[in-house]
Amino acid sequence: MTFKTSLARTALLVVAAFLGGTSILVAAVVLWAVVTHESTTDCDAPAAPGVDWFECDKSGANLSGADLSNAFMGWALLPGANLSGANLSNAGLIEADLTNADLSNADLTRADLTGANLSGANLRGANLLGADPQRAQLLGTDFSGATWFHGQVCAEGSIGACN
Repeated sequence: MTFKTSLARTALLVVAAFLGGTSILVAAVVLWAVVTHESTTDCDAPAAPGVDWFECDKSGANLSGADLSNAFMGWALLPGANLSGANLSNAGLIEADLTNADLSNADLTRADLTGANLSGANLRGANLLGADPQRAQLLGTDFSGATWFHGQVCAEGSIGACN
């Protein structure tokens, strides 16, 4: 970790502690992730566990069945991507754009979906157990048959929320 990274992390945590409140702390952590992200991003790297696609444009990509476990795809552009059956367990999808993406039968166990845009996405049969959906946009998202964040199986016709 560089001195700049360490200094940025410390400054953000001090500001969050001083201002207090959960929303300030969440904002500080997200800002810290951007400021301190080590430059290991490789947008041309093949899909693989732990891949770093921070801010990469994968719009419309065919990643069906790919193993992207532990991948970091914060702020990535994935609208219209085919991620059906993909393993996204423990993936960091903070603020990722997944509008109209196909995530049917995908494994999103413990994925960080903080602020992700899943509007119009297909998550039929997906596993979201333990995922973090804070501030995620879910307008028009199909959750039919998906396993919800706390283990509930969503009924057929669950659009925008788990019924």
